[in-house]
Amino acid sequence: MSPYEYEPFAYSNWVRYLEVGRSTAESPFTFHIDQFVVGWRIHYTALSYTWGDSTPTRSIAIGADELQVGQNLFDFLNAYNTQPWGASLPKCLWIDQICINQADVVERDRQVSMMNLIYKMADRVLVWLGCDAEIVRAARQLRDNDAVDTWAITTILRHPYFTRVWIVQEIALAQDIDVLCGGVKLKLSQLQAAATRLERRPGWAVSGPRWRLSRTMACFAFLGLGLWIDVLLVDVMGHLLWNIAYLSTARMGVRTRATRCMDSLV
Repeated sequence: MSPYEYEPFAYSNWVRYLEVGRSTAESPFTFHIDQFVVGWRIHYTALSYTWGDSTPTRSIAIGADELQVGQNLFDFLNAYNTQPWGASLPKCLWIDQICINQADVVERDRQVSMMNLIYKMADRVLVWLGCDAEIVRAARQLRDNDAVDTWAITTILRHPYFTRVWIVQEIALAQDIDVLCGGVKLKLSQLQAAATRLERRPGWAVSGPRWRLSRTMACFAFLGLGLWIDVLLVDVMGHLLWNIAYLSTARMGVRTRATRCMDSLV
């Protein structure tokens, strides 16, 4: 198969979307890339995730051509096609690694400047935390158990996803958010509620001065980024920015890690 070649945009305010065909015995993945103007009432889902290793290791078929993607994204596409949570979602996805020509610096910069609108107009944002067995087990325990589960909550919040500064924009602007761990689906509100219950638990270590200071500093950082996203975002979505700051700093003081320094929270 030949490498996929991106068709240039007709206009600067256009974006691409990935149309996903459901898997069959003959073809586990069938994809098509098309373009649309942001703001058109096209039903699509946007993906929020970590790239992982920046070197593509897997290939997917776009029509008769192939496109290289990272392992974490490949795992998501496989889960989208095979897990029950993917059956009810729109067939159209916006994924930066695929929908932006990463080899075209001019296009990439222009598309990045539109990402706030892309996530805002999406019907739903999917937070993909991968399919590692431990995090899937933690998500399942959190979903099925109302009691405070320290191990499950901290396992999820220690995921590298919560070190990415871009999650503020991707989550704060979303109309609806699902957190996905393999075949397990959670609402972001469930994760936040679990972290709140843990933080309020008597004797819990993160209630000390160091925790309060780190949480306060995170709030200032997120509010500042909120101003960059949209001046009105701080007023309208300030409470949600706080929730994201809470989730990120609730990672028990673990230093953040990111594959690219621009993506790191600190």
